[in-house]
Amino acid sequence: MKLSPDTQAAFEPYLTLPPVKTRELKARVSAHMEGEEDPTLARLGHQVVGLLSGVSRKTSPLYIRLIHGAAQLYMREERAVGSAGLSLDEQVVGSVIHLAPLRSS
Repeated sequence: MKLSPDTQAAFEPYLTLPPVKTRELKARVSAHMEGEEDPTLARLGHQVVGLLSGVSRKTSPLYIRLIHGAAQLYMREERAVGSAGLSLDEQVVGSVIHLAPLRSS
């Protein structure tokens, strides 16, 4: 992933969280998005749900860890106020989107 050192350092703790089931995490992200007034956060939430929807049994554990980490980062409580917190979310989610394999139909 191409992230700045600061962004990578902020994202790394989310990669080491205990694994959770993708369906449960998707439901939590969807519930977290409800009532979101910030259009940027709402867009990011939809992107995270899209990433979680693309996870299948064929998805590599590395990609699953990255997608779950991005979802956990998106749902964090201690988001910095203003553009700094959004910038971190946008960088991480955007980077994971570019890395995640496309779902085959």
